Amino acid sequence: MTERDKMLRGELYDARDPALVAARLAARRLTRQLDLLDPGDVTDRDRLLRELLGDIGAGS
Repeated sequence: MTERDKMLRGELYDARDPALVAARLAARRLTRQLDLLDPGDVTDRDRLLRELLGDIGAGS
């Protein structure tokens, strides 16, 4: 079982796991890109949100 699996199950896990560290860094980069977007850039906003969250519903 990976550290991510443990985390998702609510079990104790090692937050220093390289895969988790990489995922946090990727999420920070995506949120930074979102912050820097023009508020009217709906296309890129939706793309970045899907990349960050996996999927978004209509009207998100």
